[in-house]
Amino acid sequence: IQDRDVNECLFKIARSNSNVIPSVLRRQMKSNSEVEHFQKTFGKVDDSNESLIMFLVDKVSRTYSSFMQDQADCGNQPQILYEGSSFMHELWRTESDVSYGNLSMELHMRALEAGSRTAREMIPRALNVVISSPECGLTFLQAGQSVPSWMFLPWRDQLISALHNEAISKYFIPLTGRLVENYDHAMAYVIKSASDNMDLSDTTLNVFLNLMAKLKFSPVHEKLLQKMELLVSPSVAFGDLKDRCLNAKKIAPKTWKQKASTLCQEFKEKYLRNSDGHAFKVFAKDFSSKVDQIISCFSFSAMEDIKKEVDLKFSRIHLNRVKDYSPFLAEFQSSNFTDLVEIPGQYKGFDRPDSDRHVTLSCFDPGLHIFSSLRKPFEIRMLGSDGKKYRFILKAGEDLRQDQRIE
Repeated sequence: IQDRDVNECLFKIARSNSNVIPSVLRRQMKSNSEVEHFQKTFGKVDDSNESLIMFLVDKVSRTYSSFMQDQADCGNQPQILYEGSSFMHELWRTESDVSYGNLSMELHMRALEAGSRTAREMIPRALNVVISSPECGLTFLQAGQSVPSWMFLPWRDQLISALHNEAISKYFIPLTGRLVENYDHAMAYVIKSASDNMDLSDTTLNVFLNLMAKLKFSPVHEKLLQKMELLVSPSVAFGDLKDRCLNAKKIAPKTWKQKASTLCQEFKEKYLRNSDGHAFKVFAKDFSSKVDQIISCFSFSAMEDIKKEVDLKFSRIHLNRVKDYSPFLAEFQSSNFTDLVEIPGQYKGFDRPDSDRHVTLSCFDPGLHIFSSLRKPFEIRMLGSDGKKYRFILKAGEDLRQDQRIE
C-alpha cells in the first residue's frame, strides 16, 4: 500500500507534466541505494512520459487487485478500497477503458462490503458507470450480490430509472428484487408508480409487474394502497385516460383500439364501479354513459370535449375532504386492524434501517388541500403513532412524495 501511494503520486506528477520521464526521475535520486531501487523498478520502462504513465497505472492497478485478493483486513481497509475505486474511476472517465471501469466497480462493491460510508454515498457514481458503459454491468451484477441490499435504499429512484433502459436493466433487476423482498414498505410506492407509467414498453412493463408480484402486503396495507389511488381529481384521471389511449395508438397504430378499450374498462372499474367517494359518484352520474360511447367509437375529439366538460364541472364544486374521494381512508383507524402500516418516507440516510422503530399510521387528517397546478396534486396529512402529523404530496401516476414534517 505504501508503494501504491508513491506510484499514485508519481502518476499524478507525470500526467500533469509531459516532461516527466524515467531519466528525469532518475536524476532526482540522491544515493546509490535510491538509484539501485529506481533502476530495479523502472529500468525496463521506455524513456517516455507515455510509457511511464502506463507503467504506473499498471502498478497501481495490480496493487489494488492484490489487495482485494489477499482479503486484507486492516483498520483502513474500507478507505483503501474506496480510494482505489476512485482512482480507477477517474482513469475510466478520462480513458474510456472498460477494464478500468470494471476494476473501479469491483473495488467500489468491496468498499461497500467493508463498510465504507463514503462508498454508500457515492453509489450513483457506480450506477453511472454501468449506464455509460454497459460492458461493466456484469461486474456490478456479480460483485454487488454480496453487498447488503439496504445500502442501495437511498438510491432506489436511480435503480428504478435504470430499469427503464432495456440495454442495462438486466444488471439491476436482481438487486431491485432483493430490495422489494427485504424492504417492501420502502419500495411499494415507487414500484407501483413505475408500473403505472403509460410510456413503458411491454418488456419493461413485465419487469415492473414481476417486481409488483414480489411485494407482500398485509390486507389492510393493500387496501390502503388501492384507496389512495382514488385521491385524484376526476378531471386529471380522465385526462390520463385520454393520454393513455393516444399513447396506445402511437405505439400500435393497427391494434390500438383493443388496448384503448381495455384502458377504458379499467378506468370504469377503478373509478366508477369501485369508488364510493362523492367526487367519482358525481363523475359517474354525469359522464359514465359518455365513457361507454367512447368505448364504442373512440373519437379523441369527443374525449377532449368530455375532458373540458369534466374540468368545468369540477371547477365549480369544492371537494376538499378525504371522504369526498375515499370514505375508507377518512374513517381509517389503525386500532381496528391487527397489522400495522408504516408511515412512508422513513427509509432515508445511509445507515441500516430499523423498521421496528419506524412510525406507523394511526389515521388520516380529514381535510386535504388541492393545488391549482396542471396535475392538481393533493396534499394529505397522516397522523403517526408518535402523535405527529406527516404531510405528503400525491400526484396521479407519480410516486408518493413527502412534502415536510408537521410537528
